[in-house]
Amino acid sequence: MLINTVILFLRDGLPIFLMLVLLLLINNQLALGRQWLYGGIAVGVAGSILLVSQVDAVASTLEGTGLEWLYSLGYIFIYLGILLALYAQYTRHTRLWSALTLLLLLAVLTLHSSNFLVYITGYWSQSNTLKPQLIGIVLGLGILLSISILVFFALEFSDRQLYAFTSSWLTLLFGAGQLLQASKLLLQIDMLPGQSPLWDSNHLLDESSGMGHFLTALFGYDASPSLIQVSIYLAAVILPISYLLLAEANKRKVNQKEELL
Repeated sequence: MLINTVILFLRDGLPIFLMLVLLLLINNQLALGRQWLYGGIAVGVAGSILLVSQVDAVASTLEGTGLEWLYSLGYIFIYLGILLALYAQYTRHTRLWSALTLLLLLAVLTLHSSNFLVYITGYWSQSNTLKPQLIGIVLGLGILLSISILVFFALEFSDRQLYAFTSSWLTLLFGAGQLLQASKLLLQIDMLPGQSPLWDSNHLLDESSGMGHFLTALFGYDASPSLIQVSIYLAAVILPISYLLLAEANKRKVNQKEELL
């Protein structure tokens, strides 16, 4: 019970904490208030409670694939929301940024914290599991807080001293990782063609290990991806970066022309 609770925190809690850290870092760069943070957490918790209360009804829809569809569409929404949020950061469209970050927190909290609620409510009534569950919750929260603090200060230092857009690129990788989670669910319900894994790196880094959970949450580490999953991930990362590089090149050309005039 204790181990299961800690693993649950690493698997489903870590993406929430990392999303909060990444959005907070970019929000600080834009020098905005944190109202969206509190609002996003509130609506996210409400959304997860609603999902848990209707989980049986959702699971029974679409010939028993309702949950897979809901989660996969949610992960896709997170990726698209991150793209728009990064665009809002680049153009310094603060209202769009605030609205999108609130929606992103709603989606991330709803999808990931609902598993906590199902787990806790399922075992809370069992008196013999109460103590190890409470210990697991305390340990899990401590681990997540420690990781989040380390990531926050490491990225803040990198943004200031090394490269100003470190947090932004890592946020994009986080979104691509969420898109990869959607591809796994779509493969399960045969909406994507099944393929053999291109490689298996579990012998180098086990996906179920602590570091494996961290890298999975951070940028979607998959020890045995298929060709279509690798293609989706690369496209999700390369296309936005290419667009930004082209936009920066065009911006420099315009600035050079204005200086000549």
